[in-house]
Amino acid sequence: MIEHDRDLVLVIAQEIGEVITPIQLQKAVFLVSKQELEGLHKPRYGFRPYHYGPFAKEIYIDAEELHEQGLVFRAPSRNGPWVDTVVTPKGSQKAGELRESLPPSTIDAIREIAQTVMSMSFQELAQHIYANYPEFAKNSTIHRPT
Repeated sequence: MIEHDRDLVLVIAQEIGEVITPIQLQKAVFLVSKQELEGLHKPRYGFRPYHYGPFAKEIYIDAEELHEQGLVFRAPSRNGPWVDTVVTPKGSQKAGELRESLPPSTIDAIREIAQTVMSMSFQELAQHIYANYPEFAKNSTIHRPT
């Protein structure tokens, strides 16, 4: 069972398997937290409506802790003024160990959410979130669905 939110961040980042932007990480963790998945405790993240939908600053704190432990690498993006995250080989091994404690249905759900997040453009991802969780669109600075 995954007991710590930073472990969830690591597993999601591993499922994505490539460079993940802060927006993608936020939205993937948010979408996973909205599911009732066996083997996961309810995350403590206090998502609130923000400029680009649901936001929890604790995700960045946990990602930084993972970086300090050598489980992820975080570096300024080449594509904008943010910090991207990628899982290190050590992090991949740890994520594999964590996945072993989860039921296959939970792993499949996390993988599907990760793939969905990575397959969408920023605008598509925002629209997907707003359509399913309209309460998180109220402070948005991007176009909301009508």
